[in-house]
Formats: sequence, structure tokens, C-alpha cells
Amino acid sequence: YAGVEAIPSEITQSARAVGHTEWQVLSQVEVPLARASIFDGVRSATLQVIATATLCSYLGLGGLGRYLLDGLATRDYPMVLAGAITVIALALVVEGLLAAAGILVLRREVRQPRTAVSKNPAGLK
Repeated sequence: YAGVEAIPSEITQSARAVGHTEWQVLSQVEVPLARASIFDGVRSATLQVIATATLCSYLGLGGLGRYLLDGLATRDYPMVLAGAITVIALALVVEGLLAAAGILVLRREVRQPRTAVSKNPAGLK
């Protein structure tokens, strides 16, 4: 929503002025322009889920937070550190993969229009 909302109204009004329907404005103008913001929101939400999933161990559901909870309960601080490093490593790996996927998905190739090469038989510049 924030990505689509950030698009200047002049752009959407221009799309409507050339005859686009509301669905075409959304699918052909707003979503492509907001694509980077949408993908950043997905990345942020994914990392929040990873960080919050460690809290499931407090409910007895296991997961990576189990090392943190068990280590704190028994005062086994190396276990707590191992659990924290594991969660951090997982978050960094997922962030790296999502960043690489974002580069591949969001990269736009600028294509130069193909024009016929004009030969200059006289050698004029």
C-alpha cells in the first residue's frame, strides 16, 4: 500500500487521461512503479517472522528459540550464544537470498532501440 500510495497523483492521472481503466492503472502503472517498495516490504516481513519465531519456544512449540530458552533456564550461556548466533545466521542468509532475488527480479534492462546502421560510403562525418 505504501509503495502505491507514494506514486505522484500526476502519474496516475496521466494514465487515466490516455484512457486506461482503473485496473490498467493499477496493473500497468502503479504496481510496476511500486515493485521495489513491495519487495522491500516482503523482505522486512520475512525477517520479522524469523526474529519473532524464536518466541514460539515460550509456548512450548520448539524452534530455534528453544536453545535460548533452555540456555537461560539452566544458565548455560554458551547454549544461549549458540542459539543467538544461529538465529542471526539464518536471518543474514535469508536476507542475502532475498536481496539477490530482489536484484534479479527488480533489475530492468534498458534496451536501446535497434536502428539500421547507416553506411557512409563517402567517409563523411
